[in-house]
Amino acid sequence: MVMIRVPSTESLLATADDALVELIPENDFEVYKCEHDEMETWLFHNQQDKKKPGYQESFSQCTVTAFTEMVLVRPENLQQYVNGQLADLVSNDVLLSQQARQKFSADLQKILITEATYDQFHRFDVNDSMGGSRLKEMFLFRHRKMPDGNVAIIFSYFGAQQFIQTWYFLVANHDPAKVKKWLCYKLFENIMAKMRSLVSRPSSSYRRQLMQ
Repeated sequence: MVMIRVPSTESLLATADDALVELIPENDFEVYKCEHDEMETWLFHNQQDKKKPGYQESFSQCTVTAFTEMVLVRPENLQQYVNGQLADLVSNDVLLSQQARQKFSADLQKILITEATYDQFHRFDVNDSMGGSRLKEMFLFRHRKMPDGNVAIIFSYFGAQQFIQTWYFLVANHDPAKVKKWLCYKLFENIMAKMRSLVSRPSSSYRRQLMQ
């Protein structure tokens, strides 16, 4: 009988730890959280804007999409896994922009021909015409071949798009650096939530600090 060692969840979590640090360096967490909270209020809960005549009627649609995946895949199942993700997430236009879908598709297919991938994509577009839109999206993608031959795959996506009818967005009022920190924090939160579902006793000091 051939014994097959089941890979430890901790090897997957170690890959996720690297992703967390890539998004938000440990010493900068409070800065990113503060920037996120301020941006969240400004984008979606701005009381001054809500008091203006026509606010409710102007915002015609808001779409928010988020997903996070953390899996270990056996090498003989990689093609099936990639095909499934392409069908579910790319072909069904789950990612908000065509540019994000193309980049995500390319990263998925790199799993089949490379031993490791570390990629990040973010997009921020403001259409400042009357009845314009505002798109903010980002994903982080990582895969790594483990010593036992299995492949750790981690990706997280967050996207938000708002449409207005009678108002218009002011490009000058948007700080791209703050928007990116807001997006980084969104991904960070989503990855942490997935990690909490996988383990109750974190091993890394960064995770222990955030899971307290």
